[in-house]
Amino acid sequence: MAQISDTPLGAIVPADLTSTVCKKKPPVTAVRAKELAGWGISFGNYETLQKADMALRGRLISPVGMDAPGKAGVVRMPNKQGFAAMLWNIDQPTSQALCTDYRSQNAPCDVMTPGAFAQIAAVSKDPEPKPKAEAPVAQGSDGQKPGKKKIKKTAN
Repeated sequence: MAQISDTPLGAIVPADLTSTVCKKKPPVTAVRAKELAGWGISFGNYETLQKADMALRGRLISPVGMDAPGKAGVVRMPNKQGFAAMLWNIDQPTSQALCTDYRSQNAPCDVMTPGAFAQIAAVSKDPEPKPKAEAPVAQGSDGQKPGKKKIKKTAN
């Protein structure tokens, strides 16, 4: 028993079984920068999506993060600056209080203003959803496809 180390909650991130264990809670997902809104916090930038996801999940399972409001996700930063683990759609006092609590646990945390989120979205090169391609319409046509007439067969 003495050989088992006493690791603080949130320091080691287990395999992500969120969707299995908590059926109603969606797993953390990568989001577009344009979805960021309100006040929020950033837990730092990471080289890969997986590392940012692990960091975010570690923060969310810590005592401070258990009841944290808002939306959580990983955002690809503009200009290939890596991936950021973030929490957003929270108010200013809550974001400041959360960061204070996280910093007291020696976790990286920066308060993000709505303006900072807007800047990230503005320089982000998120691909826009592609519009559905429409079939070309022949010149002089009203664009309607000709329908087939049904022919009734009569029994003789």
